[in-house]
Order: sequence, then C-alpha cells, then structure tokens
Amino acid sequence: MKRRVEIPFYGRAVYVYGPPQAQLEKLPGHIQISLNGLVMETIDLETKYREANDEPWNRQLMYSWEGGGGDAGHTLEISLLDDATGFWPWFPIRGFGLDSVVYTSLEPRRP
Repeated sequence: MKRRVEIPFYGRAVYVYGPPQAQLEKLPGHIQISLNGLVMETIDLETKYREANDEPWNRQLMYSWEGGGGDAGHTLEISLLDDATGFWPWFPIRGFGLDSVVYTSLEPRRP
C-alpha cells in the first residue's frame, strides 16, 4: 500500500518541514516528492535528519521548491516509498511526518 499526501497550493514557492527528530515515533523512511505529477526528488529522511539537524527539537526542512515566474496553482505530492508492515520484528516500520508546509505568493488567489 502506497502512503501519500497531496497538498494543493497557489504560489511560486513551497517549503515542506518535518517534525523535530525528538518527536518522531517511527524511523524516517524514503519519500518521493512530486509536483504537478512530475517526480522532483527522492529523499532519504533518515540520512537527512542525521546530517542536517543537530538540535533534536528543531523542525527539519525536508524539501523546498522555488519555481520563479508568476504564481500558479500546483499540487505537491509526498509519497512514502519504503513502508515495512512490521509483521517481522527485524523490519523496522518506517514513516514520515509533516510539521508544516509554507508556500509563498505575491498575489491573492483569483477564481
């Protein structure tokens, strides 16, 4: 089963933050980031947390995108790639969490 979240937004940039390492309940796994249906990046969150966050109570920047140009409607999709079921005790259950998603826009959304 593929676990994923879709986040529609209107703007020109987006920043995705994960929870602080001290708040993680599962081992962070590999995620795939897609924007408007195009795969943008695959991220190993375990490595990212280990290398980038030396303070366990700070939220973790998982992904950022700055499209340039004008504002537009987008759909950001975050998919968990390696989610063991936990059926066997030697396979860790992996997951990902979201703390916040921040997007920027220079103009109000228009219908």
